[in-house]
Amino acid sequence: HMKEQNPQAAANVLKASHPDKRLIAGLETCQRLSGVALKFLGFERLLDEYPTWANKLVLYQTCLRPNNRPEDEEVTSKELKELVKRINDKHGSDEFGPVVVYNEVEGSGLPPQDRMAIWLACDVLLNTTVREGLNLDCFEFVYVKEESAGVIVASEFGSTSSVLNGAIRTNPFDVDAIALSLDKALAMDDAEKANRRHRDLPYVTSRPSKMWTQLILTDMLSINSSSSPVLTHDRNTVPMAGPGRGKVLHEYSTGSGTGFEKLGAKKVVDAYKSTKNRVFILDYGGTLRENEALSKYIKSDINPCHKGRKLEQVVQESIEKLSADPANQIYVVSGLARSPLEAAFVDLPLVGLAASNGLCYTAHADEMLDGTGGLGSSGSLGSLSGGLGGGGSGGGSGGSAASSQEVRLRRMNMSSQQSGARDWFIFDYGVNWDLVKAIAMPILNRYTARTNGSSIRIRDPSVAWSYYRTDPEWGLMQARKLHTELEAVLLPHNVQVIHEKGELEIVPRQLHKGVVVKRVLQKRAQRTGITPDFVFVIGDDASDEKMFSSVMSYAADVAGDPNTPPPPPLDGTKVPVDEEGAAEEEEQRLFMCTVGRKPSLAGHYLDNVSEVHDLLVALTTDTEAVNQAAMDAASAPGLAHRP
Repeated sequence: HMKEQNPQAAANVLKASHPDKRLIAGLETCQRLSGVALKFLGFERLLDEYPTWANKLVLYQTCLRPNNRPEDEEVTSKELKELVKRINDKHGSDEFGPVVVYNEVEGSGLPPQDRMAIWLACDVLLNTTVREGLNLDCFEFVYVKEESAGVIVASEFGSTSSVLNGAIRTNPFDVDAIALSLDKALAMDDAEKANRRHRDLPYVTSRPSKMWTQLILTDMLSINSSSSPVLTHDRNTVPMAGPGRGKVLHEYSTGSGTGFEKLGAKKVVDAYKSTKNRVFILDYGGTLRENEALSKYIKSDINPCHKGRKLEQVVQESIEKLSADPANQIYVVSGLARSPLEAAFVDLPLVGLAASNGLCYTAHADEMLDGTGGLGSSGSLGSLSGGLGGGGSGGGSGGSAASSQEVRLRRMNMSSQQSGARDWFIFDYGVNWDLVKAIAMPILNRYTARTNGSSIRIRDPSVAWSYYRTDPEWGLMQARKLHTELEAVLLPHNVQVIHEKGELEIVPRQLHKGVVVKRVLQKRAQRTGITPDFVFVIGDDASDEKMFSSVMSYAADVAGDPNTPPPPPLDGTKVPVDEEGAAEEEEQRLFMCTVGRKPSLAGHYLDNVSEVHDLLVALTTDTEAVNQAAMDAASAPGLAHRP
């Protein structure tokens, strides 16, 4: 039907009316948010600053008047007509004609044949919207330019610049950037134009309106169904062997029961004051800091947890006080890479850090001095290998692959370190990273080339593919395909591809947060000579479940060793700690908590990040009790070194 209308003939007429000129197309609604005034200013700057284009260009702009915002349309129309007159008076002439042809059309759209004629006649489609969803005009422009490919210059505030990878991205508020982008588009050779079109054509031709409708309805349905369940909790008991050991309660959510409890601050504070050897394991994003969700339809790259921004002042002060107590050891275990995590805690040097879900971590000062942190080139982690498979609660026995491979620790290679930077160590799982990267890099480069805004991040030792700056829907689609392809080619190489928070990362197959958590607990007991009598572990997502299961595994390991004092039970029972088993009793505590009420191995929950902040503040509010606890801990045997 479109061929019968013969839009090519209309395009030839339009081109003939502007002989020897390059045409730039524009089609928007006559409203301020369409950014047409900014387009005119950018075009004017191009003619002012790039004299090579003098008398060679025409901006063919059509504005629609749907009359749904009549006042805005009237004001915008008046402003645009004044700009057109000014630009034509400055750069137009009787000999060469106007440089801006401006038309207004009543209604919400042009007939398809008229749009096709404009696209066929023009070399560049310029879109400078201030705020816009998906612009299908750009899709049409890509599709119809079969014989002579054109170039799209698209605003970074619309979806087009993210979805169409061949588009040139520009900031509509920067008139110099618009002029530069137009110059690049007009000077582009035919081969590059064709390559850019070929990047986008498969996507354009495979996305009919029916599919968009189905995707949106599916999203609405999934959001509605995921917000309704009421979660409850069951409690299963795993007995610990040995006299006076009490019981470790391994808790998990199954959708029924009443054992899942909200964590009360008083219970934690009371246990904190009555104990002398404490370990805190804290997640970062979603626990200490709010996660700003990435919208599926509005691109966002301002997630504070991925920028390494510091904590709120009151939370930072609380953690600083806790870490200054010699009886405490604080570790933050995060999925963030080393650099942003270190930047977030630069003012908290006594807080231990574990980055990339525990792939690398920084030791405390006394670990470095007494050699347990692996001051040399590598240090064996020995018994940790037993807990790598899943960190389950059964005596620390992991999968066969994990148990057969000794995990070692080596110092991280850093080309340059800032003054006072921490020493970082990597858990070495025996992966041949040179071979893994040689296989993965060609695939990553291919996906990066066709996914606008994506990037490859080379880390020591892993490699990651980030799509934070891409269109959320397109980036997620590409990430899922990339995940499947990488998993297939890397299957024989003892690595896995994890997908979380806008990023794919290749990591050792046995890696999880529980590995570093178990190491922290083991090293704390070795240095102090006392099993920690207070353990507080908190996280918010699926990766943090491995921390909970690893703590249970550690507790079971300790319970099976008659030469080791018992670990803290979950139920708060008092257990004897002397050799006779009755001379002295101390109350021991282990708290595992998840942020948000959801299925979890943790026995407790807090509703949100604000409640986590309140709990940390409560632990440091009673300064007299805290100081007394620090004095008692400092005089206790086995605590001569800084934890």
